[in-house]
Amino acid sequence: MAGLAWARGGTRARTSAVTGTAVGGTGTAVGGTGTAVTGTGSGASTGIGAPINERFRYSATSQNFEVRSGQRLLLEPLLDVAESTLWRTRAWLGSTGPASYGPTLIFLTDDDEGLHAVEREYGLASSGVHDGDGAFKGRCFPESHVIVIPYDVGALRWQIAHEVTHIVFDEIVGRNVENVNEGLAELVPYWILSGAPGMPETLDSKYELYDHRLAQAVLERDLPTFDAFLNVDEGVFYDESSQWLWYALSWKFVKVLVESHDPLVQGRLRHFLELLSKGSPVEPALRASYDMRALAAAWQAAVEQPATWRPLFGDWRVDPYGMGGTVSGAHSACVVSSASLFAGESFSMEVTLDGPAPDAAFGFAFDVGSDDQFGYLELRPACGRVTVAEHVFGRWTRVDDYVLDPIARAALYSVQRGQRLTLRAAGHGRLDVLVDGATVFRCDLGRPLRGGSAGLMFENCDTGASERDVLEMHFRGAVLAH
Repeated sequence: MAGLAWARGGTRARTSAVTGTAVGGTGTAVGGTGTAVTGTGSGASTGIGAPINERFRYSATSQNFEVRSGQRLLLEPLLDVAESTLWRTRAWLGSTGPASYGPTLIFLTDDDEGLHAVEREYGLASSGVHDGDGAFKGRCFPESHVIVIPYDVGALRWQIAHEVTHIVFDEIVGRNVENVNEGLAELVPYWILSGAPGMPETLDSKYELYDHRLAQAVLERDLPTFDAFLNVDEGVFYDESSQWLWYALSWKFVKVLVESHDPLVQGRLRHFLELLSKGSPVEPALRASYDMRALAAAWQAAVEQPATWRPLFGDWRVDPYGMGGTVSGAHSACVVSSASLFAGESFSMEVTLDGPAPDAAFGFAFDVGSDDQFGYLELRPACGRVTVAEHVFGRWTRVDDYVLDPIARAALYSVQRGQRLTLRAAGHGRLDVLVDGATVFRCDLGRPLRGGSAGLMFENCDTGASERDVLEMHFRGAVLAH
């Protein structure tokens, strides 16, 4: 991707060590002439020792980068990504003068040992803690202008843009501020590689992996407060057991700083980075640049936005089935939709269950205003009963119990074997329960739906259960349509 690298005048000619052919171009942002190094083992062209040359035999160069690989890869497009990321990001963040540092070396390696070979050659901090665990996706050493990336990382162009953004951040700020630096390095590649016109402020960058991770954190009540995020320790941020949570939170944070249209937030990123470059901690720099109340509210909304479901009570988690809930003793668990329904709005909810325990009652929550104000349609397939109840301010204000006929009871019991269970709720107050599209129960509330959230609920009906008695249920493919 050439991007701005082909739009600012000048001429660039490069020779590829992979193809051995010259590639010329005009109208480039970088100008000058770059010549690739063949790297056959002598090390004479680069000053790099023989072990490095033997491991990284193929190379290509541009004005600001040299890419070296142990595999025969097409390196020219990777140089274009690196150059485009460097120049466009520097210009966007206000660093418009000539770069004051020499070429950055990008090593593409096939294993952890390649990373360690580079570390030994340049006297870099060892990262042996990651050996063999699949955690090594790329390393940037900005003070030495060295980047090391596994060539099979799966998104090589994205990873190069990510690591080069760290180089730019270090140039501007002079240190790693991880909860800003990492988020910026995840936002910029979307801008560089999307091919969309405009600046990052207008692109609404996407990252499905991080949205899924944040949805999981919401469901599992694993989101930190805004204050905790701003003051996160570096060791906690990069702890692999967090499964990229802090990266996702950082990405959302930078999205807010860059993309927000709130006048209390918009357009202040450069000033914030300038304060960081003067040594200010994150929180004081933010307070001097933004309205903290508006910023905290925008961040909170952004990190919760990907979640389709949120816990109301009980313990919930993402699992291979979709989501699972756990209760200890004779208690209940409820998960509700993030979407809010208005009064009188019809909706339907579908789900597949995996074998409820005999003592489990389960069903659908509706008209959910809070954890103390909700309606509940409870199914007990084992005893062929349905209960429609309403809970308000600490007590049940309505409990209607229904006995199913044998055919409906048999159909309802079949949901334990993986059939699709559906609630259709009409705005005027009629509730229908269906199994694989066939109605097995119908009732009328005698009033319109009140709105709010809707969700799934289950409970342990064994009143003698102790806190050591744990009941789990798994919900697969839950969908709310309205």
